[in-house]
Amino acid sequence: MRAAIEKTWHKAGAIEGVQTQTLSHPEIRIVLFGKTGTGKSASGNTILGRKEFDSRVRSRSETKECVKRTGEVAGRRVVVVDTPGLYDTKLSQKEAIFNAVQCITKSAPGPHAFLLVLQLGRFTEEEKRTVEIIKERFGGKATNYIMILFTRVDDLEEGETIDQYVKEAEDDLKQLLMECGCRYHAFNNREKNDRTQVTKLIEKIEAMVTANNNTYYTSEMLQQVDEKIEQRVIEIMKEKKEQIDLEIEKLKRKNQHKLQEKMRQIEEEIQDEEREMKMRELMSECAFNPP
Repeated sequence: MRAAIEKTWHKAGAIEGVQTQTLSHPEIRIVLFGKTGTGKSASGNTILGRKEFDSRVRSRSETKECVKRTGEVAGRRVVVVDTPGLYDTKLSQKEAIFNAVQCITKSAPGPHAFLLVLQLGRFTEEEKRTVEIIKERFGGKATNYIMILFTRVDDLEEGETIDQYVKEAEDDLKQLLMECGCRYHAFNNREKNDRTQVTKLIEKIEAMVTANNNTYYTSEMLQQVDEKIEQRVIEIMKEKKEQIDLEIEKLKRKNQHKLQEKMRQIEEEIQDEEREMKMRELMSECAFNPP
């Protein structure tokens, strides 16, 4: 498996990083996704160059709903939407769906990039499923707009680059990156004054936008996903109803069979009683009318 991944990896050119280009879009809209504690909110602050999101270290997410902030990077307007941490929030399914819609609404007319924030180091089982979760909420087309943003790049060994880290990463992480088009970037959120890392991120997003034919993820795409989900729910409900109807029919036939058997037994008992009564009558007649 590793050999196959390496072959695809080098074809994608991911080890050398995403090629940059001249900035051309007047506004870039970004939605941040990730597990609590990965540096998601801190990355939002790094992008904007000031503290806009609460990025204090906590074991649970303090972001209960999507938060939108704007700023300027390299002479262009940048919109950043921070979302509740994945997996460890106390949100109900309805609230999670509402937030999914809200993050699209807050980045209207739609985000150019979903930044999936991962911290260098241990790659958890939950994070391995992140892209699948995004697909479930936003549909398969969403993967065209996903880029991995690694944080804590300052934890790399001296002289090690993010490209080397990715090249030597475990297969699961490489597979995740491949699902995201082998697009990635890295931040040192302790160096908020290093604006080069931010401009390079915007350039990579520009390259992704160009590869997507200058499109962004729209609310119409989300609506199509919702319609598919709704249609699937209807199909499941129909299948369940058909299954329930079959079970009811089986029970009816079973009960009908039992009822018929019971009726047969009752008829036999009645017939037995009638025969016994006739026998008694005959015996009584014989007793009073001897030959």
